Amino acid sequence: DTKTPRRNEAVQKALDFAAQLRQWCQGIEGSFFGHLQQHLLRKHNPIYRNPHTFTIGHLLGVNEQYSIFNPILPLMEESGPSDRDDGSNGVESKSIIELQCSNDINDEHKTLLNSKDISKLLNEHVRTLEGAFSGIEESWPSESSGGILSSSEAVLSLLGNHLRELSAQYTETMSYIESMMENQLIAAIGKRLTPNDLDKFVKFHNAKLLCPMPQPFSHAIRRPGHYPVGLLSIE
Repeated sequence: DTKTPRRNEAVQKALDFAAQLRQWCQGIEGSFFGHLQQHLLRKHNPIYRNPHTFTIGHLLGVNEQYSIFNPILPLMEESGPSDRDDGSNGVESKSIIELQCSNDINDEHKTLLNSKDISKLLNEHVRTLEGAFSGIEESWPSESSGGILSSSEAVLSLLGNHLRELSAQYTETMSYIESMMENQLIAAIGKRLTPNDLDKFVKFHNAKLLCPMPQPFSHAIRRPGHYPVGLLSIE
């Protein structure tokens, strides 16, 4: 099987999970907003068009009010033995994710960013999320206010959209890395290879391996002074 950053079993499983996560978030949002619109807002307020201070439109627009950092980035760096991660990065992680470091230089984990950089990325993610939550709590009514739309619904809308953005970003990141390496390979070769190029390559090396190269054999079967009545060939 062909193994590339985009085409391998481990990454394919991650991409499948990302697609399932997006579908799950879309289903949750569809059910939530549909139920909220049809069974709550219209049912309890059938006379007024927009009886609430906050409407479905405000709920859908909460994602555009806050810029949340996306920690999934196609970052690559060259590292040597001196850059080996020993786990003591000196950066306090605010994320609930536990970072596990490997000291084995032959381990596949050596291709990852060191734990210090990962902690910084996750901390920035946590910081922007907390800022968005604080902003929602200040601008939206609390659950105890008695309103149908509160800060809890706004946070749910924000997180659902952000999860979809994370999964989409992962898919785009892997496609970007694959495209970048493909472009580098094409530039190194000088052209995009086709099946015809592979056929020429095999024939060229077969000619060097089988030297002298066998010549096609073809002999017409005929009686003297007559046209051929058959053909014998070895290809």
